[in-house]
Amino acid sequence: MDERLKTFIDRNPDAAVITLRRDGSAHMARIEVAVVDGRLWSSGSPASVRTRNLQRDPRCSLFVFGPHPDWAGLETEVTMLDGPDAAYHHVRSSTYAPRSA
Repeated sequence: MDERLKTFIDRNPDAAVITLRRDGSAHMARIEVAVVDGRLWSSGSPASVRTRNLQRDPRCSLFVFGPHPDWAGLETEVTMLDGPDAAYHHVRSSTYAPRSA
């Protein structure tokens, strides 16, 4: 990830993730993102629609909101963390998410 995009996301953590339903239609959800070690991070729960969609098909689009008219769009694939270390990784990513005032 280039420094310009990292800085933009650090300052603007609000995003929308667009995943694919089983029938191929789009599902949108508002999330927060952070950059940790050069990678984009977010969290979810096993019960959420976006999590189930991403377990089936890891492709997604992200729209990161900035102050109008700025925004960033990313087409990506998700790697999900699960298991006993997942909570540690989530807390670790949260501590690295700078917020602008």
